[in-house]
Amino acid sequence: YIELFVGGNDWLDKPHFPFWVTALSYKLFGINDWSYKLPAILFMMAGAVYTWKFAMRLYGDKIIANWSVLILLTAEHIILSDADVRAEPYLTATIIASVYHFQKAFTGKNSWQLIAGSLFAAFAVMTKGIFALIPIGAAIGGQLLFTKNWKDIFHTRWLIAGILILLFTTPELYALYYQFDSHPEKIVF
Repeated sequence: YIELFVGGNDWLDKPHFPFWVTALSYKLFGINDWSYKLPAILFMMAGAVYTWKFAMRLYGDKIIANWSVLILLTAEHIILSDADVRAEPYLTATIIASVYHFQKAFTGKNSWQLIAGSLFAAFAVMTKGIFALIPIGAAIGGQLLFTKNWKDIFHTRWLIAGILILLFTTPELYALYYQFDSHPEKIVF
């Protein structure tokens, strides 16, 4: 769970989260093809559910929400990513879930939504790296700018969210420290 290897060499190409989810699936269902693909399929379905909920929240129209999910699930890249289990199913679910909960946090003033948004953002970071925060921040920041909601752009809840994201990514940070930084003798590239 802490040290990732491929072909006997240290693996630094991707963060740990998808591997942890797959390892948990292997633990529960045994090592086989379908237990490898099951988490990715479940995450993609969660991404579809969150896409539907988000579209309903923003537009209040089932037709728009249904089309949003249809477009998501029929995109060729999503189909390919699900078929051979890349990071995209995990990333899709965690990003849209984070955006959904953050959007609810600043419109509903609910701290539980801020915690959920931060947790999903941390999962996204632990799936693809720190760059996963760009689409999340662009979605929320873009909406705040577009609606000219200036006071919410610099609200303290975003500082709290940043601290929570950092806190929730500590398992990834520890795993990277343990595998690489605590071993200065290793040559990574």
